[in-house]
Amino acid sequence: MYSWISWGTFQIFGTGLFALTLLKYTLITLTFWLTWLVSGQLFQHLQTRYIATFSYLLMPSFAWHMHQGVTHTILLGFGIILTLRALLLLKENNSIRNYLYFGLALGIGLMAKYSFLLFMVPLLLSAITIASFRKIIINQKIFLSIGIFIVVIGPHVYWPAQHYQELF
Repeated sequence: MYSWISWGTFQIFGTGLFALTLLKYTLITLTFWLTWLVSGQLFQHLQTRYIATFSYLLMPSFAWHMHQGVTHTILLGFGIILTLRALLLLKENNSIRNYLYFGLALGIGLMAKYSFLLFMVPLLLSAITIASFRKIIINQKIFLSIGIFIVVIGPHVYWPAQHYQELF
């Protein structure tokens, strides 16, 4: 997915370091912003929200290495916080719009990096163990999330299925 977004950015800003840097720092900014929103849903005190949001800077892999590369990992981090935000919004209001948003977030996360499964599967399994989330996950509207998820990852899954010999 990062390659596709890069291509779109190149179409707008031209091929070069500026476009890649703009894309990277836009994703980082969105990750911080979504973390701020999620922490507002989870914590009451403003200081706790600041700590949660800026705790990324305490992790060397994020605070330092993100400036040197790790493009897909930055998109993965964005996908993780986007999915958490979508799940929390779904708990607040289980509208069709939020189910669609949840499916989109899951799709973006998986398309960012396959290691997103290491977040997605435990998140869904743990959500089923909590009564308030179980009502959301085990609901007919979840098929909307599944549908959007399939639409997002579908083209990526379809191509390897059609080009099996080229891959292996």
